[in-house]
Amino acid sequence: MRCLKKNKREFWYALYLGNEDGKDENGLYTGEHTAKYSTPKKYKANISAAKSASMNGDVIVETFGTDIQYDKIIVIDEPNFEIDEHTVLCIDKPLTYDANGSMEYDYIVTKAARSLNSVSYAIRRVTVDG
Repeated sequence: MRCLKKNKREFWYALYLGNEDGKDENGLYTGEHTAKYSTPKKYKANISAAKSASMNGDVIVETFGTDIQYDKIIVIDEPNFEIDEHTVLCIDKPLTYDANGSMEYDYIVTKAARSLNSVSYAIRRVTVDG
């Protein structure tokens, strides 16, 4: 199934590059680690509305299983798209940066489900303290 162009919404994403060792004002390592992300990139994809909670007794099919916690699903019609389970996203808020120049994101990818023609990403809303 293809994604309809008219249903696509714009969002920003940043790929996880690894951890960066923290240093103090003298250049000595502090033992703290900070996640490092790529420069944010803009993309358009189909983003679902918020997931509704199921009622007791309902039988439903879960795309990502029952143990994955997520709020929305992004569907992209490129099965080898670069987003993975370590990517951070700006979806419901505009792209902004904190005092350190890092993207202030509002969602993280929790799971990817790939098929022949598309990939679905389960995403969860998070609150990041800057």
